[in-house]
Amino acid sequence: MSKLQLLFDGGSDQLLKLINAVAKTAPGLSDEGRQALADECVGYYNEAKAVELVTRILDHVDALFVMDADETEACFLSLFSVVDRAAPAEQPGLLTAILDKLRVRQGDGILVLRLLGDMINLLPESYGEMRVAVLSAALALSAGNAQLLTMLEPTVARFCEEGGAAAAWRVETLRNTAEAASATPGKAVLQKGCLQQLLAASEPSAVEAEAAQALLLAIADPVWTQKNQPALLDMPAIAHLRGHATHGWLVTLLDTLLRGTLDDFETFKGAHQSQ
Repeated sequence: MSKLQLLFDGGSDQLLKLINAVAKTAPGLSDEGRQALADECVGYYNEAKAVELVTRILDHVDALFVMDADETEACFLSLFSVVDRAAPAEQPGLLTAILDKLRVRQGDGILVLRLLGDMINLLPESYGEMRVAVLSAALALSAGNAQLLTMLEPTVARFCEEGGAAAAWRVETLRNTAEAASATPGKAVLQKGCLQQLLAASEPSAVEAEAAQALLLAIADPVWTQKNQPALLDMPAIAHLRGHATHGWLVTLLDTLLRGTLDDFETFKGAHQSQ
């Protein structure tokens, strides 16, 4: 029995509260219209019509954001449990519909991040592709906001460490995290760490742009690199760029900064005045 099924079996009262909350606060409806909406949703619930119930609630999802944040989260947990009542073939579409509503939500960043985190944590590992999509949405939401990205870091780390996470999904998550960190002041260390993990997990020819980015970051702070990423130059993805027409000079410069002498640096400058 799944975690979501347990929520459903133990949470019928919360589901009815969810229906009541939506019906009471749905904008643009008369009292009769709200009662009709409530009756319709209760009917779907009693008949176990999960697709119809979720779709109808999502039509009025704004109503769930006018209450206390904890109540909103409880309502979404109930909504997730309804999805679990749908046929397996219908569940991905319903989860995508919920994700799309959360993805475009404006002005509720911390709350939406909590809800996306709930989705990631409740979905089983077999829903790897959907979990990656949810995590990608959370990272996009967090880009530029150090507080939100900090909240998300443990989830990213946990996902990347899971044995069931496919290599391709880990690579995508690391890439998305590095991009979010790049757009967020104060998150250079997170960006560097994700790039190094990404380079280690990928074929060198597939991450040339990311390797060049890692080199630029390392060159900008060679003291930090020497202390925290001493093996960067020995990584296959970096070595792959040594003879690269566009990026090869970056490898030579970092090598000079980390392992060369002042004379080596002057020689490099003389040979690359146009770079």
